[in-house]
Amino acid sequence: MKYLTDRKEIVKAMDTHQCITINMEHPVAGFETIFEGEKVGVKCPSRRFGEITVYGTIHYYSEENKFYVQHVGDCIKASFGAEDIKEIKERKYCPKVSEGEEVLLIQDYGKRGLVIRVMKVTRCNSMYSDACVLVDVE
Repeated sequence: MKYLTDRKEIVKAMDTHQCITINMEHPVAGFETIFEGEKVGVKCPSRRFGEITVYGTIHYYSEENKFYVQHVGDCIKASFGAEDIKEIKERKYCPKVSEGEEVLLIQDYGKRGLVIRVMKVTRCNSMYSDACVLVDVE
């Protein structure tokens, strides 16, 4: 695993890599081993459209020691309202990653501090519920 600890190294890496934050202080309500972070866009190859971007939330399962972006799918609604506008804004500013790309994963432990890991995006696929998996860079 590659962790960043030096200030200069962190700032330089944050300029060149996408940064994804996950809350490791509080698990998802009702689960003790699942942690959730921010929304992430995953650029997936598509034979029909070339490349499509799906959006999901970064998750960590402590039982499997696995970080991945869970894509829940999209649907067309009969109405368009304030929640849709908020969703569009959130998607516009979220980090977007593609397969093979190195990203910075910022694990937020609240008052205990932050851990910054360099991870690589693998297995990007819009057809799976986990749109991509993050693995450690050695």
